[in-house]
Amino acid sequence: MSDKRSIDSGTPEPSPGDDKGTMSVRLGNLPFETEERLGVSLSGSLPCITCGYDLKGISIRSVCPECATTVRATILFRVDPRSEVFRPIFHPEIITVLLFAWAIGALVAAIAVWIPRIEEVAAGGGAMQYARIWSTVAFWAIVASAVGSASFIFPFRSMRPWKIVLAAVGMGGYALIFIGFMGVRRAELGQAAPYSAGALNIDRTLMRLLMMAGVIIVLLGVRPVAREFVKRSLALRTGRVNRQTIFAMVAVALVGMMGDAMRLVAPHVPTAMEAVVSQLGVVCIVISSLLLTLGFASAVVDSWRIGMALVVPTPTLREVLGEE
Repeated sequence: MSDKRSIDSGTPEPSPGDDKGTMSVRLGNLPFETEERLGVSLSGSLPCITCGYDLKGISIRSVCPECATTVRATILFRVDPRSEVFRPIFHPEIITVLLFAWAIGALVAAIAVWIPRIEEVAAGGGAMQYARIWSTVAFWAIVASAVGSASFIFPFRSMRPWKIVLAAVGMGGYALIFIGFMGVRRAELGQAAPYSAGALNIDRTLMRLLMMAGVIIVLLGVRPVAREFVKRSLALRTGRVNRQTIFAMVAVALVGMMGDAMRLVAPHVPTAMEAVVSQLGVVCIVISSLLLTLGFASAVVDSWRIGMALVVPTPTLREVLGEE
């Protein structure tokens, strides 16, 4: 979910390790930051990176009076030299809530799908699937995620039309997810151990393929706008923290689809290979499902970081140093 181009000009963005160099250039280029100005006090609020002490009024060349961390270190860490070029965002609080609903809805749905599978394995594969509560939880979690995906439709002013179209297509991908989910639930209804049963349920497998295709459409559709969101979080953009990449999640979803496809073709391969192909398909599905769930959990964390950056943007150099 990262982008190496400036939003407005297409200028290359600094790499994660280049913030110090970028800051030096900005300090030298801004008209009000002459050599004489570098010794003045901070005119804006700036919490120390070590202890949180407000450094307002302290010289740039000085240190934090509480922990002796240099003021310039805090500036390099907290101040975003590129925040002034970002386009204004519509209703940041609402966008933040929707973005968080999009990510946490997907995570809750994944967990709700996992629980019956775990119960099934714990029961030895012979228990009927009566716990419909988890299907209900998964359904409404998908609804929440679909509603949250509206955050990608038109969050910024002057958005390029193709990004809006892609985001709308991505939101439309939830239709396939809903159809596939309901199809899987119908295929499992009244079936003993639908996941661990030896016999292949073709309808269930086809519906799973449809559902995963919908997941891929959603991910690819929202990706361009998601990259714009990432730019607004200094920690995510500069690589200070790990983040979930959408292409990685797409690759994981494709692995799951490959597993379902292997199970479908297994009955048509030579008998000696049928069991091997089928088991490999199961392994691919399990690995894909696990990694997707972890990816959704990571997306929740990323959404929280982005939301905080939208609601409380990182300070600019002008805000911290003041203007003449």
